[in-house]
Amino acid sequence: MNLFKSKDGIYKSVVCLAPALNVREEKYLDLIDELRRDSNYVVFVDVNNFDINYKYTLEKISNNFFVSYSQAKKIKENNPKAPIYFLGFSFGALIGLYFLNKYFDEIKFDKIVMVAPALSFRLIPNLSRNISSLPFNFSITSFTPKDYRVFNKIPLSVYKIISDLNNEIKNNKFNKLNFPVKIFISSKDEVISHEKIGNIISKYKLTNWNIIKIKNEKENGLRDFYHLIVDKNSLSETDWSIFTNEIKEFLNY
Repeated sequence: MNLFKSKDGIYKSVVCLAPALNVREEKYLDLIDELRRDSNYVVFVDVNNFDINYKYTLEKISNNFFVSYSQAKKIKENNPKAPIYFLGFSFGALIGLYFLNKYFDEIKFDKIVMVAPALSFRLIPNLSRNISSLPFNFSITSFTPKDYRVFNKIPLSVYKIISDLNNEIKNNKFNKLNFPVKIFISSKDEVISHEKIGNIISKYKLTNWNIIKIKNEKENGLRDFYHLIVDKNSLSETDWSIFTNEIKEFLNY
């Protein structure tokens, strides 16, 4: 967990930021700087602690999440009127929804922003079935661009966690999760289906959830990996401006 104070030393809100699977913390500094300039105090939630042991990995992620949330509440004590927001990317977004669903009476976020949340996959409709036959210590080569990744391979335990958390949230029918949520995703996202997320919103009557599609049309850089919406280099200048301004407007107004 790392803390990033607002640029002017005065904060109007606290933002818990949970990254995407296997994306390095420093790649979020562009966005963190945008939030800090807008008088937000940012708490970085480390969810990229992996191990081949399923239980140990989930326990580490859980501990990191609650330590970060406790820190956000402690920061809020100096400004009781400051809301606490959650900003999650892909795997990080899933983690946030899971803990909100499971610990609804203990965890309170005023608003949530999710970027390409790991809720509905394009190519792996039944993740549990696809990984159940693989050996326990199996690892999968990361598809995160090399300059962004933390590790070259991801343990199978992490994908099993993604599958199980998805199933638990959906089994509970999102019945505790209809609060203000804004979702950003590229219509060309190779990993997550914006159409399926739209179906989830309709099916479970998530009337406070809204999707904003990012074109992610960039002449160079990461144009061939639309799922990654992280920093200035992963978006065109126009899309980056839309992305950051929409987040700040949603959270603080």
